[in-house]
This record gives sequence, C-alpha cells and structure tokens, in this order.
Amino acid sequence: MRISNPKYCLYCEKPAWCYGLCNMHKYRWEKRLPMEAPKNPLFKHGETVKGNERSTEYNTWKAMKRRCDNKNGQSYKFYGGRGITVCSQWVNDFGQFLIDVGRKPSPEYSLDRIDVNGNYEPSNVRWATKQQQSFNRRKFSDVYDYSKMLEERIKVLEEELKVANKAS
Repeated sequence: MRISNPKYCLYCEKPAWCYGLCNMHKYRWEKRLPMEAPKNPLFKHGETVKGNERSTEYNTWKAMKRRCDNKNGQSYKFYGGRGITVCSQWVNDFGQFLIDVGRKPSPEYSLDRIDVNGNYEPSNVRWATKQQQSFNRRKFSDVYDYSKMLEERIKVLEEELKVANKAS
C-alpha cells in the first residue's frame, strides 16, 4: 500500500532510497549499465531534455512545490509557512501545470504569483521578468524603496508604450 507522498523507484515499484532509484537501479546507474525506460507513471511527462536533465518548466514546477511543502527548505517560511499552497490539480500533475501555465517565453522569465498572498493556481500565476516581479512585492522597507520601485515601473511602462506605438 502506498503512502500519501510516495517515494518509489522511477523504474520499478520498489521504495526509492536515492535519486528516485531503488538499490538495484542506483547500482546500475552508478556503473553506467543499461536501464529500461521508466515505468512509474509519475515520470512519463516527457520533460527530460538530455540524459536526466529536466526542462526549465519541470524544474520550476518542482521548486514551486518544494517552497510550499518542504518545511526544512530555506524558502518555506516565505511560502508554505505563510499558508501558500499549490492547487490540487497541480500537486501531482506536471502535465496539467504545463497546460495551464504554458512554456516559459524565454530564459529571463520565471513563475510569478499575481497576488503575492494568493496560492499557486491557474488564475494567479504567470511568467514574468524580474523587472515585472519587482513591482509585485508584499511590502516596502521604506519610502526610498517605494520611490525607486515607482521610477522603475514608469520606465517599464514607457518601454511598453514605445513598443505598442511601433506596432501600430
């Protein structure tokens, strides 16, 4: 019987001990012996880029879950510790996350919650640049930070207006 947070081998149904592998598959991996394709349905999303490297969207999904669920993580106090959660349809389904959020437009984008106090859910996330995210903070430490943020925001809006004018 499986527990609520299963840790089973990618290649078989045995408990995983290290890197998502049981002892036998860990040994085969370390010795660079051939291994069959993963059988665990949780890992059939096709997001391996090369070797065992995952796509940036997959890594973003894992990091999002870790921030909200891992009480020992550095970022937990800012996310899960504040009650921020990942919606039920994304918790165990990377495919649904990718359908709802889409591919990352370019490397300078990262996942952003529109309402900084809201949960990770389809209506509250987007891909945003660091500059866009800088306007989406919980609080400002002083008036200087706030005025600096406003200056940066004006620059972004001016750039967006120039792009819009060129397009029309």
